[in-house]
Amino acid sequence: MQRGNIFKRHGSWYVRYYEGKTRVAKRLAYVDEYPTKRLVEPLVQDFIRTVNKSSDAGVTLDSFIEQSYLPHAKANLRTSTSKGYADIWRVHISGCEEAQLKLREFRTTDVQALLQAIADNADLTKTTLQHIKHFLSGAFRYAAIAGVREGNPVRECIVPKARESATTQAYALADIRRLLDVLPLLPKAACACAAFAGLRLSELHGLEWTDYDGDTITIRQSMWRGIKNPPKSAASANYIPVIAAVRSILDAYRHTLGNPQAGPVFPVELEHLGNRTVRAAMETLELRWSGWHGFRRGIASNLFELGCDDLTVQRVLRHSKVQVTRDHYIKVRDPKLDAAMTKLQEAFGQQIGNKKSDPSVTN
Repeated sequence: MQRGNIFKRHGSWYVRYYEGKTRVAKRLAYVDEYPTKRLVEPLVQDFIRTVNKSSDAGVTLDSFIEQSYLPHAKANLRTSTSKGYADIWRVHISGCEEAQLKLREFRTTDVQALLQAIADNADLTKTTLQHIKHFLSGAFRYAAIAGVREGNPVRECIVPKARESATTQAYALADIRRLLDVLPLLPKAACACAAFAGLRLSELHGLEWTDYDGDTITIRQSMWRGIKNPPKSAASANYIPVIAAVRSILDAYRHTLGNPQAGPVFPVELEHLGNRTVRAAMETLELRWSGWHGFRRGIASNLFELGCDDLTVQRVLRHSKVQVTRDHYIKVRDPKLDAAMTKLQEAFGQQIGNKKSDPSVTN
């Protein structure tokens, strides 16, 4: 998308732009008619809009994603998100025959064909295909905002049939207690914050001592591959009460560092620490390591099992929507469902008993 460069020469206003790869200039008005740059800008915008429409007519989906959408994502989205988008484009979309169709000509049936081709060419999970659909929807939405095309043809598409993702694991409370008993202090503190405060891995990396006051942990930032970002969402930027067990571990860990008042709480690569130290400790306990996110699913499941309702669990995890908490984090049976079915059984049994005791009922 060109914006044009306005300049004044020989008593006239000009706009500089590109035709293909050639840089050209066009005179738009006399300075006498439009004395200031501000007054001539509407003429420039109208002209550049026409130029963009003409040049965009032949843009393919593939080239638009690479040249426009990915740079936009890199400039405006979280680093981890833009990196994920770049991977989706590079691995699954770039080079697909279906992606060579002109952007303006794409219909819902064309997007559906692209999704199906991606599904047919790789053994992907349904979740991965949902991510690809979400990425394409964002690209077409940006194209509409940029004026390259109208409408979003992805909305009505259906994710192709695919294998289900592997079942995720939530660490049980008893297993977490056993694990903390055998870990050295640094990984013990990190695991305690993940298991009993529900911090994401990026939030553990971004956690600083100024975020911990002895009673609460406040999420002010996250960190991904050394790059600091704002919290994942407005809901994520909140505080978490610190229970006594975590406070004791964190204070002991802080003491070994000389009681720092600022700086990162965990100045190490936690992913490596987990894959090596924590995994090894779990294997000695005959437990399965499922990554740091297993602690986050664990606090959701453990709180729910202890009787907390899903809305409260949502607040602890700082999710924007409770449906995410219900669908992906709570991994235990709902006691309310069990109680409801027990009541149904009791009512059914009473009806049978009443029927047998009623003399007017004959076989």
